[in-house]
Amino acid sequence: MHASALIPAFICLIATSVSLPALPDLDEVGIPVSVAGKVTTEVELGADPGFDMIIPVEPAPATVITPGSRLVVRLAAAFGDVTDVNWYHGGTLIASNQSTLVIESASPDNSGRYRATFSGHSRFSATTPQAILIATTDRHRLVNQSTRVTISPSSPTATFGFVISPPAAGSYYGQRVLIRIVGPDLADFGVENPLSDPLYTLHDANGGDITPGMIFPAVIYEDGSTPQSRYVATVAEQARIVGAFPIDAAVQYPVTSRSVADAPNLTAGAYTLTVTSASGGTGDVLVEIYEVRTEGFSYPISP
Repeated sequence: MHASALIPAFICLIATSVSLPALPDLDEVGIPVSVAGKVTTEVELGADPGFDMIIPVEPAPATVITPGSRLVVRLAAAFGDVTDVNWYHGGTLIASNQSTLVIESASPDNSGRYRATFSGHSRFSATTPQAILIATTDRHRLVNQSTRVTISPSSPTATFGFVISPPAAGSYYGQRVLIRIVGPDLADFGVENPLSDPLYTLHDANGGDITPGMIFPAVIYEDGSTPQSRYVATVAEQARIVGAFPIDAAVQYPVTSRSVADAPNLTAGAYTLTVTSASGGTGDVLVEIYEVRTEGFSYPISP
């Protein structure tokens, strides 16, 4: 949703490749490029933190590439010069002592989870498994739903529905979805009465409450960041990638008088999103639901 159109809208976006240097250990990147007349997709595998991470790691969405493409799987540059690199496909060793795994013409049989083990790094010895799906996909997709509504005591709840379909979701872990509940930031665009304290809940098809509830540990990293600030920065970067206008957003918990943004990973199915005011107040709110494409992006998968 762009700042020039704060009305219900559906927007088609073109993805470009982006990396996030602040989180080099946790990137999975699928970058389509053209080499000698053939499309090559490069997939970069980041670290498997094992028990070394404070916050559990979610599986990354699948990287989807077209059959016949040249597939190049490599280690993240953050690993440096490691040795004894072994490549696995679905748990089966397929290549040894190779710094890069290359499949010249990928077919559906090459779909599955890829990971690598190695020696020579002071902290890590394996990558995070990355799902790669070789399939023909429809390039014309609805990737954003945006609706502006008014919340008030007489109309305290607004309800929105969306559906995620397989195989991009159910067959390979899930679909990353960017949810933004824009309240106070609407004042920057001339909205006279924005909702000051938007609050949302997310339910699955069975009515279960699956609203993300982040609990961040009290840790300060060497660069001065925290798990919460890193997660907020990651969500903001995903918003920038999909073309959304910048907002001063926070995670929903603890509740603050700010706009809310989150990026849950959802499996195939129907979902219901409800929005209200934490204090029962009145105001306008812009509700945005974006599909975050699994191809051509860098996916930080944990704060």
